[in-house]
Amino acid sequence: MPDIDQALAWSVERLNPGGWLMINDYFGPNRLQWRRDEVEHCNRVLDDIDRAHGTKLRRVRHSNILTRLRMRHRDPSEAPHSEKIADAIRRHLSAAVTPVGGLVMNILGGIVVPAFPDDHSAIAALVAADRAALAQGQWHFGFTLWQKP
Repeated sequence: MPDIDQALAWSVERLNPGGWLMINDYFGPNRLQWRRDEVEHCNRVLDDIDRAHGTKLRRVRHSNILTRLRMRHRDPSEAPHSEKIADAIRRHLSAAVTPVGGLVMNILGGIVVPAFPDDHSAIAALVAADRAALAQGQWHFGFTLWQKP
């Protein structure tokens, strides 16, 4: 359902008393259009990985009107209102979202992971950068578990 409020209301309505609703979702920028500060942060992580491992990985670019239109055309259902999910959860469930991370992994995983073996220290650096971003309050994925009274 493209309407977050309608989807949550529908889910709550259909739950039996004592039933559980679990939400594990992407809460980052709408349509995966990374914010400028996120792109700059991730490119600094790539700089660190390149320096440490002698690589020259491609950089993440800022979105523009063409990338936004391309994303909307390619998949109009992809995260159209992701930034509104946390507020809708608070309104409908009076529940909090637990951030689980993913800012760095979400943006850079497709660049860094294929470039190195699974057990490579660059992968560990990527995970550490994601954890550090989460500790600073920067994240893309969250989790909520709510029980209907």
